[in-house]
Amino acid sequence: MRLLIVDDEPAVLRCLQRVLRNHYDVTTVERADAALFLLSKRHFDVILVDVDMPGMSGDKLKATLDPERASHVVMMSGGSAAEDEGVLAKPLDLGRLIEALDAVAA
Repeated sequence: MRLLIVDDEPAVLRCLQRVLRNHYDVTTVERADAALFLLSKRHFDVILVDVDMPGMSGDKLKATLDPERASHVVMMSGGSAAEDEGVLAKPLDLGRLIEALDAVAA
């Protein structure tokens, strides 16, 4: 399964890539505009996106996608977004993260 991770924090990207590379084919980018470029060129089964990013937020990125692709987005946040709103809270629980990614990909 191909996974695109979008987060403006390089340390978060490195950590997620390290722990998820045994489960998924992982690509990472630090900006939403870079994600949009990649999405125009490649197919990803799941897109893991940070809510709070400078420039274009994760919510705005998701809103720019067509409905089919937007349905494959999993949101995460270290801020005020609550898990009951469908956003995974940072620090991420690996088991819950993998469950969420697999559910969206299915």
